Amino acid sequence: FAVLAGGGYESQAYNGVPRIRIDEPIWSVGTRLSSAAGSSLVLRYGRRDGFNSAFVDGNVQLGGRTALQVRYTDTLTTSALLTQDLLSSTTVDDLGNPIDAQAGARIPFSPMLYSNSLLAAQSSLMRVRLGTAFLSYLWPRDVVSVGLIYQDQEPVSVTQGTSSFAQRGISGAVTWTRELTPILSSVVYLQYGRTTSRAAGDGEILTASGSLVQRLARNLVASVQVLLTQRWSERPGNDISTAMIIAGVRQSF
Repeated sequence: FAVLAGGGYESQAYNGVPRIRIDEPIWSVGTRLSSAAGSSLVLRYGRRDGFNSAFVDGNVQLGGRTALQVRYTDTLTTSALLTQDLLSSTTVDDLGNPIDAQAGARIPFSPMLYSNSLLAAQSSLMRVRLGTAFLSYLWPRDVVSVGLIYQDQEPVSVTQGTSSFAQRGISGAVTWTRELTPILSSVVYLQYGRTTSRAAGDGEILTASGSLVQRLARNLVASVQVLLTQRWSERPGNDISTAMIIAGVRQSF
């Protein structure tokens, strides 16, 4: 058990409409709980980005093969910064599968590394509330994760020449990672969710993804991913179908 406390000062400026300027102290208090079995839970509350918010990050071992991962953040950010934060907190294993750099566990929603398909992408400054909860089952060659993803985006400052709108969504997702051979692995991902916004109305989204990752040499990995997304909207003309193929080679030094 540990008590967490922090403080400082922030200065932020954004040139959207309205212009945002934040010059004020920041602070946070919380606690960290950890166990010899490898479980950890961080709870914090404080002020940052001009508002008070909570933060939760937990990785709880429920058994020898079962783990619960929970995370909640409430931040002032943009779509580009969200992607940057995800990439900065992600590393890969020997076969190139996404790994949480802090928890050291498989990230169950790996397609988010390429496209956050639940809500429409916007360039404006937003207050984003993001919560995830995934239950993972680990076997010698398989990892299966099921869980929920919640997102709520509220525009704070709109980039000039663009429009922005509030939106939120909740979805369920399933991921199955399997080690086919010592040098080849596969990842299958399925996500279904519902979204709502004043601009686009209510809608549904279905995302399916399949990946193969092959180790060619000790530090050389090749991968290919097929990603399919289908959006349905209650408003005519807003249905969207997307198909994407991502292939690449990664060399580590």
